Amino acid sequence: MSLKSPSSSTTSSAPPHSQAAGNSAEDTLRSTAESSLLTIVNFSQKYAHSLQTKSFEDMWSKIHPTTAPHQLRWEQVLDPDPNCVEDALLHAKSDTLTALAKPYFDSTENAAHICHLLLGSLSSARALYAGLHAFLPLHSDSPSHSSFTQSECNSAFDLFQEFDLPGNPFASHHSHSFDGMRHCFSQLKKHLHKSRSRVRSWGCCCKEAARMAQLDDALSSTIVLNEELNNLDCLVRRLCGAVDNDKSLFRMALERESEKHFIINIILTDVVKDLRKNHQSFQELEERICICFKSINKARALLLQEIRLHHT
Repeated sequence: MSLKSPSSSTTSSAPPHSQAAGNSAEDTLRSTAESSLLTIVNFSQKYAHSLQTKSFEDMWSKIHPTTAPHQLRWEQVLDPDPNCVEDALLHAKSDTLTALAKPYFDSTENAAHICHLLLGSLSSARALYAGLHAFLPLHSDSPSHSSFTQSECNSAFDLFQEFDLPGNPFASHHSHSFDGMRHCFSQLKKHLHKSRSRVRSWGCCCKEAARMAQLDDALSSTIVLNEELNNLDCLVRRLCGAVDNDKSLFRMALERESEKHFIINIILTDVVKDLRKNHQSFQELEERICICFKSINKARALLLQEIRLHHT
């Protein structure tokens, strides 16, 4: 698809500067489109790479224990843990970095808590759709209207009633927010940028170079974490909307019981496609939760290391 500016369709009698402006606009649009595409590709590649790392495998095993998974607490996933962080801050000097680090560590703990709650929401969502997943594989080739028998429609009607009873598993996510995390991230990023500038102005001896590398790592980890939390937030909100949409669709069928054979045939034709998308999204959500736990720990560890170096 070519991007053309309005001036590209003008005749040759147009003033030279108008054509130049048109070319400039076209170049800008093309550059923006290419930049956006590159960003999407980079995010996709980065996400795919994250799933292949040893740290991802370790975190995946930690949040999927083979015994008593219901006893897993979010505090058990954090490393460094809250006690280690509290002890380090207790012995650190009272300055700007320490003042910013305390709410940042608190926010990362809250983010880990939200991720832990989302694991529970995901489990509830899978249970909610389990009946439909078991019922619809027989019609996994996108059935046409009226391909369901009366008996199958009756079974689907019962499944719709079961689906309509519980609330949306992801609705509680809206009562939580990563806003506090974003604010702390913004303040800490500014401070780390300033520290980096100060260290750069000192010179380039081995000690300053090592300190620059440490600051770069700490700054990069906070940026990555913020990005991962934003991705997670967007995915959960999208899934929440998808569940609400399915509930509205099924409720419409329940309210027109006299026409349920006709209505259910129409609904199930589209639901088969949506269930496939939901299944993939549930898997992605679980993976992104794991990635967020990993990013939270990395950001906490690097910031704690920076605090210790800063005060020595």
